[in-house]
This record gives sequence, C-alpha cells and structure tokens, in this order.
Amino acid sequence: MYAVCSKKSLSTFIGVVLLGLSSFAMAQPNDDLSLFISKFGQPDQITSSEHETPRPPIVTKQLIYKKENVRAIYVPDAPVGSPPPYKGWKLLGFQDHRTNQVLKAEEVVRRLQKRTKQ
Repeated sequence: MYAVCSKKSLSTFIGVVLLGLSSFAMAQPNDDLSLFISKFGQPDQITSSEHETPRPPIVTKQLIYKKENVRAIYVPDAPVGSPPPYKGWKLLGFQDHRTNQVLKAEEVVRRLQKRTKQ
C-alpha cells in the first residue's frame, strides 16, 4: 500500500531529507588527518602553511612522529586557493622525517605500530 501525497508535500519532504543529509555531511567532513591521529595518537609536531604570509598556492599540514621518523603530509579538502579555515584534510603521502624518502603505507603502519590505539 502506498501513500498518496501532493507535489508540494513531496518536495517539502525531499527538501527536509536533503537538508538533513547536507548538515550531516558538514558535521562529518572527510578528514584523513583526524582519522590518522585517532589511529596513531597525537604527533610530536604539527606544521602548517595555512597561515603563512604569503600563503603558498598549495597549503600543506604535516604530522611529524619524531621517534618513528614519520612525516604524514596533508592538503586541505577544499578547492586550491581557498582561504582557511579548512573543514577537512586529505592525505598526500608519507616521508621519512630524517631522509625525506617517500614511505609506503605499510612501512608507516609498521613504524607506528606501537602507537596504535585500540
């Protein structure tokens, strides 16, 4: 059995659903940086170019785990050139903090294994 509704009530219902979904999306940004910290804990150092003057065209934020020699590099989850604040950060890659060599995800997990939160 199906309920019959007017076009106006249907469009109002759809609007409410979309509004609810958009506010949920705004409250839960896709933030790789927060996920990484929740998995491996606070880094020893965080550096960011978001408030540098002049701000670089591609802003980065770096999480540095000194003992493990891991640097995780993120870019804003926003169009290039957008000003801060940024709601989320996307992973760009990993480097060895001492040598600047690129690290594979498996190596990062191995190095940070003792920091893993359950």
